[in-house]
Amino acid sequence: MSGAKFVLYKQVPVEGKTEPKTLYYKWNSTTKKIVWTEKFEDATEVEADNKYETQEFKGLDDGTYFLQETVAPDGYGKLAKDIQVDITCSDNQFTVKVDGKEIKANQYKYYTVDIANTKGSPMPVTGGAGTIALVVGGLILFGATAIVLVTKKRMYNAG
Repeated sequence: MSGAKFVLYKQVPVEGKTEPKTLYYKWNSTTKKIVWTEKFEDATEVEADNKYETQEFKGLDDGTYFLQETVAPDGYGKLAKDIQVDITCSDNQFTVKVDGKEIKANQYKYYTVDIANTKGSPMPVTGGAGTIALVVGGLILFGATAIVLVTKKRMYNAG
């Protein structure tokens, strides 16, 4: 769907640490190669911008990758979790699995991952003139109560 934006990342083990390092996909259009970066802000963000509403990540090797939606189309919510894509190649045969389910290449030898968008629920309307009136009314009521209490206390002490 037009307007959706994604980044791709992978996690690689780090010797001596329990947590893997996250590397983000960055396409170098000059060298036509991937440059993996640790900085999210340097990642190549792809957007559905053509009539087929597709994105393309070039040059991927065997491995496990994650597709993260960074911007959802207008009126839709972002994906609740990232999509896992596993790529394996043996004997010139590619296998691509998306969230554990194998997908097949189309006639152009492209693997397509369909992503279901869900309508986002509108945010509740809060605030506005009604809120201001309630706050002002509450302050007036509080002030009047304070005046009555102080006056009664003075009258009680005076007499």
